Amino acid sequence: MALKPVLDSNRLEQLKSLGGPNLLGQMCGLFIENAPDRVKGVLTGWKDKDFKRIEQSAHSLKSSSGNLGAMDLMNLCQIIESAAEKSDETTLSETLVEFETMANVVLDAVIQEKKTTDE
Repeated sequence: MALKPVLDSNRLEQLKSLGGPNLLGQMCGLFIENAPDRVKGVLTGWKDKDFKRIEQSAHSLKSSSGNLGAMDLMNLCQIIESAAEKSDETTLSETLVEFETMANVVLDAVIQEKKTTDE
């Protein structure tokens, strides 16, 4: 069974067709620059029980993940954002380990995509 790609190649191709490889490279660069802080915001928010921070960080990461076709991460961010809005600690505790792992996998994939785009 083949593994599902982390980044949706159709979405990446759409970005290239809209703005060429420069647009895709810029979007990858912004993700690489900002995603670690967004992940940290979610995790620190959880540690501090700061649900507003979790919600805001997850929302921001959801958007940038979707832009690059990281649909699994985008969906996890949606779950986290909704759970934080309701202060749903059960859902958050069940989701955050998978979220952190997926965020790291996506970040690695975006770094690789940027290297390919920059060549």
